[in-house]
Amino acid sequence: MRNQPKVRQIIVLDDEGMLLHPNPALPLNSGERDFLSEARELISDRDLIRAAALSEESAANLAQKHGPTAAFGTGSAATFSGSSEGTVEGWYVWYWGRGVHLIFWQRRADGNVVGILVERGRWMADLIAALPETVDRSHQDVPVETTSRFRLVDSMGHSLYEWGGFEPPPASAPLVEHVVSRPMASWRLQAMVPDSLLAGAERGASL
Repeated sequence: MRNQPKVRQIIVLDDEGMLLHPNPALPLNSGERDFLSEARELISDRDLIRAAALSEESAANLAQKHGPTAAFGTGSAATFSGSSEGTVEGWYVWYWGRGVHLIFWQRRADGNVVGILVERGRWMADLIAALPETVDRSHQDVPVETTSRFRLVDSMGHSLYEWGGFEPPPASAPLVEHVVSRPMASWRLQAMVPDSLLAGAERGASL
């Protein structure tokens, strides 16, 4: 996975949402054909254009009040530059097939919106590589921590990755859970501990 390309597809839309690239009227490679088949509703519904417009409006309003800052549109987080050549850009969360996909988009000076679909397998592998291992393979003589278990779960509650030596009982509730920051705001990080350590603490709290 570490050798997998980071970008799956680049798309360009005009300010009305018309697809400029890849141009379906021209010969397409297999990857472009697959993407256009998968993203038919995303493009026809003009979701990226709406996200860019909402984020641009919100970011401009906030910039007038507070200077360059961050703003959020539907399904998308955007940053705004207050200069005369400022651009609006951010992440669009696209739900399709196996789950969440990430598109980084930017509104260009000519009004076109450029979107980069990040390869899901690659960014998932990079994310998991940045999290702790359940077993510290570099220090096999160090005992595994058995008093906690951390779990990263998706919007459907499916576990994406876990670490910590504690094995919680099936269907047990987390002690606390924390919403992951954008663009993965539909994911949650949960902490599990044995009942014997709770001493009256209430499970299911949010941070």
